[in-house]
Amino acid sequence: MASLLITAHRFPALFGGARWVDSYLDDLLLMPLVLGGLLLAMRIKSGRRSWVVPVPLAVAALVGYAVYFEVFLPRMSPHATGDGLDVVAYAVGLLFFMTFLNRPAGAGDQGDN
Repeated sequence: MASLLITAHRFPALFGGARWVDSYLDDLLLMPLVLGGLLLAMRIKSGRRSWVVPVPLAVAALVGYAVYFEVFLPRMSPHATGDGLDVVAYAVGLLFFMTFLNRPAGAGDQGDN
């Protein structure tokens, strides 16, 4: 996912110069990247490959990022703007993460407790 984000910013012509890529791709990938990093760190720290991000923690991350980037920051910086569609993109990214990425690594894997 990080490589998709980097590619989209370095080579926008590959995406047809689509405005949504410039405006919403970062927001769409925010939750999978942040929570994916948390998932990896917690699996390494706990030694349990079956560890998954709990739903309340994922929702708290969504609310935290939405409030900070779409409410607080626009009030504090003239360079920031609040956009409700960004929150929708965060939520879609969270739904993707929770559905496809936030799964136990599998029974029988090394380190499973």
